[in-house]
Amino acid sequence: MFALEYDHREFGTSNPILGSLVERTLAGRGVLDSADRALAEQLRADAERFRTRDFDWENPDWRSWHRSSEVLRLLAHIRNAADGR
Repeated sequence: MFALEYDHREFGTSNPILGSLVERTLAGRGVLDSADRALAEQLRADAERFRTRDFDWENPDWRSWHRSSEVLRLLAHIRNAADGR
């Protein structure tokens, strides 16, 4: 929980859907309902797909690459907070 709260407070997120999920995770102290778990999994799958299949290595968009890193880092914190419950 500390890592999630710290990262969110210090760095925020450019993704409003992820930001809302972070806020709900913090408010619930790591307890996620099935809809939030599904949302987290979908966000993770989207970020992974971007990094593995959709990223254009010939004309790289590094800003988007770093945003996907942000998403994956926050989702890992969310998963750890939920698993620790």
